[in-house]
Amino acid sequence: MCHVCGKKQASLSHILSRCNSEVGQSALKQGRYTWRHDSILLALYRAIRSLRNKGQAVFKLGLKRPARQTTFTSDKQHEFKTASVEEAVPLFEQSDDWQLHWDLECQQDGQSKNRPFPPHINSTPKRPDGVMYSDKLKTVMWLELTSPWEENLVESYVRKKGSYNKLESECRHNGWTVIPLYVEVGARGAINTTWGRMSKAMGMSKTESKELRFKCSRIALRCSYFLYQSRKQKEWQKRPLIEY
Repeated sequence: MCHVCGKKQASLSHILSRCNSEVGQSALKQGRYTWRHDSILLALYRAIRSLRNKGQAVFKLGLKRPARQTTFTSDKQHEFKTASVEEAVPLFEQSDDWQLHWDLECQQDGQSKNRPFPPHINSTPKRPDGVMYSDKLKTVMWLELTSPWEENLVESYVRKKGSYNKLESECRHNGWTVIPLYVEVGARGAINTTWGRMSKAMGMSKTESKELRFKCSRIALRCSYFLYQSRKQKEWQKRPLIEY
């Protein structure tokens, strides 16, 4: 039996992600799942903040990425080089005015929960987990994170994307380039294929993407393990976010 909401025959999926009774207490209402969600979100925020800071430094220094050439060797050991191809410049390296608005309590960085969507972009009650925008480029990215049961990774993506379709079209109508990003990190650490699009949009290298992916997966596992250990506690004490 679930000791929080009283449901009989509570499964592991119920304990870790589905205890959301509309009547009485539930793990969702107590903030247990929010604690895991925000712990993962903190790791994403710190990684993206670092990419933003690095991009600003590159832009201010005026550094340019070198063109790449591919060399082929024939059967007769003759070398052939392709034409030079310039690397795509990451968005964070295209301007120095990128602003980050994340739904996190991180006072030292000026971040706080329940901040409204930037009103000069669009007026909406929607609050994505992370909003990144550049007024010079007139480009806005947002990141929406979910941490569902693994069987619901695709369903969570479809549901979240559908809920932001209207905001996306309104921002485009206002003249903004919109890059909507969605990330699903399962309750037991599995990560959806949407991760690749997010890491590419952020300009992460393969190593950076792999390290952050492993970190988010580990945080989800640690949080879920603690939630399972606390399954018989009816009350939930607010806890600091897990950082690794």
